[in-house]
Amino acid sequence: MPKSFSVKGSDIDYGTGRRYLREHTNRLKKKDDRRILQLEADLSRINLSAVTSIEELDEWETNQFEHANEIRQFYHSSHMARKTRQYELKRNKFVDRLCSGERKSCFGEEADQRQKRLLMFVGDRGLGIGSRVKGFQKYGGRWKPQKNSLYSSVLITNEHNTSQTCLYCFRKIFHPLLITEKEGERKVKRRNGVFQCINKECPSVKTARNTNSRDTLSSLAIGLAGLSRLLLGTTFPTFNPRRNVNDVENFKKHAGNFLNKKSA
Repeated sequence: MPKSFSVKGSDIDYGTGRRYLREHTNRLKKKDDRRILQLEADLSRINLSAVTSIEELDEWETNQFEHANEIRQFYHSSHMARKTRQYELKRNKFVDRLCSGERKSCFGEEADQRQKRLLMFVGDRGLGIGSRVKGFQKYGGRWKPQKNSLYSSVLITNEHNTSQTCLYCFRKIFHPLLITEKEGERKVKRRNGVFQCINKECPSVKTARNTNSRDTLSSLAIGLAGLSRLLLGTTFPTFNPRRNVNDVENFKKHAGNFLNKKSA
């Protein structure tokens, strides 16, 4: 398996300067503008879904707009505007470096980038738009494919079953379980960062290489699914969300025709 280029949300949070801006804003609130903290806490406790009458709705609207100017003056002051501008400049610089590092990892360390044309496949379900994961920073979106598209070809492909399929036997894979015993108590914990194939006929099982990283396996599967769609006009039956009984034979036919044309 090739090595994957992985970036955590915490890395983007620190590299773009978003964490510094958030902590600096909180320090200003605690030091000089404790009233802003109190107002935001009061507004966060008001729940619009609990409103059941017109009077409660009017009260909710009054609470929302009564101190709006005071909060707006804090966030749109000259000092906060300067800090926000610094964050935007640092973010743009970090995004350029991040995408450049991703493209270099695709080429490899010893490859001559000037003689090769990079083709990147992006899954259509992993952009992180609108996702809500409690306790984690989410910085996904269209910004990374759009930035990479300025220097390479980027294609959006369907990632159906790409994170649930073994690439050696195309059977379903599972998260391994870690069983520990401590003081007579048995605990079972699932390893979500790793996938494991349990098919006895799989070549990876026979060679004791059936455990792979989740990110590495999924990224390679997305690339194979997109490349087969580009070259053959169809994808592997396992990655086809509208699979039927004839898909296996059609895929074999298209793959055979492609190999014959290439050899000719």
